[in-house]
Amino acid sequence: MSIHQLAAALQVLHNAITTSIPRGAAAALLEVMASCCALLVKLSEALHGIEDPRVAAAHAHLIEQLFHYTQREQLRSQIHLESTGAHLLEDDELDALRQARDQHAYRQLDLATAPRLHAGRAHYTSTADFSAAWLGLNYYGAASRLHDAHLLIARRAMDGGTLTPRLAGLARLYQEPGAVDPRRIAQAARALDKFEPADTCFEGLPLPPTARHADGALMEEHVLAALAEPNRTTSEKQVSTLISDYRREHGKQRAPETGIFFRGTRAGVDCYDLRAAGEQAEQLRSLMGQADNPRTQAGKAARAARAARPGSSNPDRSAADAEAIERGEVQTDPLFSSDAPAPDWSGINSGPDSSPDAGPVPDGGTGGGPAEEGRENLIDFDTWHSAGKGSQGASEGQYGQDISESQHAQESSEGQEGQDSGGAETGHEDAGHGFGDAAGQPRTEYSDQDPELGGDADVPPAQRRLNAFLAALSSGHQGPGAKTIAPRVGIHIQLKALEDLRHPEMLTSTTDHGVGLDAAETGRLMCEGAIYRVIFGPDGQPLDVGRTQRFFTEAIKRAALARDRGCIVPGCTAPPEMLECHHDDWWEHGGQTSCRNASCLCRRHHLAIHAGLLTLVKIGGLAYILFPKHVDPLQIPQRNRLYTAA
Repeated sequence: MSIHQLAAALQVLHNAITTSIPRGAAAALLEVMASCCALLVKLSEALHGIEDPRVAAAHAHLIEQLFHYTQREQLRSQIHLESTGAHLLEDDELDALRQARDQHAYRQLDLATAPRLHAGRAHYTSTADFSAAWLGLNYYGAASRLHDAHLLIARRAMDGGTLTPRLAGLARLYQEPGAVDPRRIAQAARALDKFEPADTCFEGLPLPPTARHADGALMEEHVLAALAEPNRTTSEKQVSTLISDYRREHGKQRAPETGIFFRGTRAGVDCYDLRAAGEQAEQLRSLMGQADNPRTQAGKAARAARAARPGSSNPDRSAADAEAIERGEVQTDPLFSSDAPAPDWSGINSGPDSSPDAGPVPDGGTGGGPAEEGRENLIDFDTWHSAGKGSQGASEGQYGQDISESQHAQESSEGQEGQDSGGAETGHEDAGHGFGDAAGQPRTEYSDQDPELGGDADVPPAQRRLNAFLAALSSGHQGPGAKTIAPRVGIHIQLKALEDLRHPEMLTSTTDHGVGLDAAETGRLMCEGAIYRVIFGPDGQPLDVGRTQRFFTEAIKRAALARDRGCIVPGCTAPPEMLECHHDDWWEHGGQTSCRNASCLCRRHHLAIHAGLLTLVKIGGLAYILFPKHVDPLQIPQRNRLYTAA
């Protein structure tokens, strides 16, 4: 039989199975399914042998569809086992099934007769017990699968029949092929089920869901709306926030104790557990974000301070690299070194110029891509911190001036934190898995490897942050030119929270990194910090320097960050320290240097815009992103919705 004849025969088989099948043909159907499984293995092996990326992409998609199908069928099979009482089968029946299964000879089974069940004590006590033994699972895995099936497929009634699942909305979504990853739906169902009282459907009193959002709607309805979000990263953040907010409001989540806890010494390495909340969490996230930034002096210093680092994969090279950096040299592998300049599209030559004589590109230069914009339009937290100390950067007047007057306003308060030893009391608790407390989830787990790092590219993020943390603690013993990081706390306050100060409990805020602060912390930072106002209008920001200069001022950068809150590309999790300002209408095409023409982008997506991989469009004064058609066939302009607008 040729491959074309096989395809035609499979289509005929598909059409035949869609009709009703008599019970006596069940054995033949089982053999057909076993043959199809074996055929699938052969087809996959044949497709793997074809060196064509289009075939590889299509095959991978089919396998993913099959994976999602088998996940749904796993739960359906559990309900089928439970409703038919498969765990009560007599031992002879099970032995005949085992032989037919091992030999793929299901036709030898006599399925036309009724199954023989134990009248007394059976070998297996429950469906989960039987499923674990028959499918080779551990008992807890089988019980968890059956529990998920009760949430999303059907519940068991007193008479042995089935009832509709408790979470009917999620159950309908679970049945829809290709809509949402079934694992995410099951994970959300498990999280919501923890908020519900124990179900009594087996006692004859099935309970509907009762957990409700603050607006009165069922939590299930809000989770369904979040799962419908097309961008997966944004959807996961929304679901996680819903779950964590409910836990916090209803006392379902106990906050761990904050502080630094010594966890012993292992292989000569001291282990500490750092936990922080509120302002202290924001300080640590700011420190880590700046340490991760390879394009600032403090970020580079954090990479360099690793000589003789314990646990280094190559201590000799680490020490040599540190000495080379001190001499102004960076050691690179000769295999990857060349005297020829890198091509323009690579972005390698687009990093900051460390030369003290480097200046901005003059008007009419050949720039215009992210090479120049990335250097001068980087949202540099080092510059902002040094502004209050007399160094070059944004003046105090830029921070305190009114940016515009409109009906919608946002207040941002910024507290400058000193570099004293009190920083040793701050820390950060690792974000949990699944649906943890997303409101406190850090935005510093962002990787944007800069090819110009040279010999320091092997420093892992955790070690960089430790270097920066210890440098900040010891900064009091260094000279005024020390390249250390000072944690910065910037907060965003809704104008309506300031309109009636008779209710101070309403005065809450959100930090640059998404940490929610209560009224007490917000009020203290407003008293201690430098306050600047960013007022939003319906058509963007009037901050404008026109064509008089190409590079954005610090005031424009601050306003753009306050508006966008992060990289505008949907799903991007780049922290504020990694952002750059981009001319929506390019400078070399006549674009103005103004807030209404500025958008926050991470370096990777900034390069993607200039390379034509992403398209930026303006709607209502705001920049939106168009993904390629193979990613978004509908070509719907989108903005990043990970960060709730302040």
